[in-house]
Amino acid sequence: MEAALQEADERNDGGGEWEELWTNGIDRGQLFDRMDALPELVRQLSNGGIERGRSVLIPGCGRGYDVEAFCNSGLFERVLGLDISASAVRSADEYLSTTGCAGRRTAFEVRAGDFFDARAVGGPFSVVYDYSFFCALGVQQRGAWAQRMRELVEVGGSLITAMYPVGKSVDEGGPPFGYDAHTLRQLLQDGAGGFAPRDGPRALGAGEAHAGLEQRTWWCRWQRV
Repeated sequence: MEAALQEADERNDGGGEWEELWTNGIDRGQLFDRMDALPELVRQLSNGGIERGRSVLIPGCGRGYDVEAFCNSGLFERVLGLDISASAVRSADEYLSTTGCAGRRTAFEVRAGDFFDARAVGGPFSVVYDYSFFCALGVQQRGAWAQRMRELVEVGGSLITAMYPVGKSVDEGGPPFGYDAHTLRQLLQDGAGGFAPRDGPRALGAGEAHAGLEQRTWWCRWQRV
């Protein structure tokens, strides 16, 4: 495992800024670490809003809170968390070892790799869950992000997006880079093999979004058509 992470360190030069952050240490609750999964995700997993499937991909998984949530749901056979930072993967492995995930029927893995590299990711998946990963990418990468989602989500499967900060201008820079629902619809619905919205886009309120991000986080479940 350690050898694989070292190889990923050398391969993922494009994620150097993220690797530096994680290498310097990100405590729970610091910077973009929210200390738990998005409340709306947990609710949807428990009330049938997200259907049972074969596999889940979580790009930009960080410490692995979403990996934990999907594992605990028992709805999927396999959960893959992906992060370009090998140090983030180490932090996720350490955190997940303290949870009950290892005792669940769901197989899970956190892997260091580049979302845009098909060899690193595999697929297709029943569900891809993007919580703010899109907003961490530069605006020039958004077209490539949409194309990769077409490749990664199986036909009939779901792309779940939970994104912020809605209303922030892209001219303000980032990450996180601002976006609006119209831009997201264009990216995902234009062209063949796109996505149709099934739940949302809608703003998340108190008890649905993380504290301080109410109304600025938008949720949508898209079906691959």
